[in-house]
Amino acid sequence: MNLRHFNDGSPLSSCIGSTTSPLIKIKKNGELLFYKSKNNKLYALEERSKNDKFIIAWGGKWSTDVFEVTEEDINLVLK
Repeated sequence: MNLRHFNDGSPLSSCIGSTTSPLIKIKKNGELLFYKSKNNKLYALEERSKNDKFIIAWGGKWSTDVFEVTEEDINLVLK
């Protein structure tokens, strides 16, 4: 699977506000946590540990794009 990145012009902030774009946290132990509301997504990003990885799904008309969320993306959203 090729993950997209937000440096291609798609802002993470658009996905954060959408309840149809789940934020998925992948913990070091393999546990997956899903966040749907904007407040829950922001909380998850604020409370992340350095080993947590995040992806977010953005549904399109014909397919769903999956983005890798980088530390740079997170810092832009949280400022």
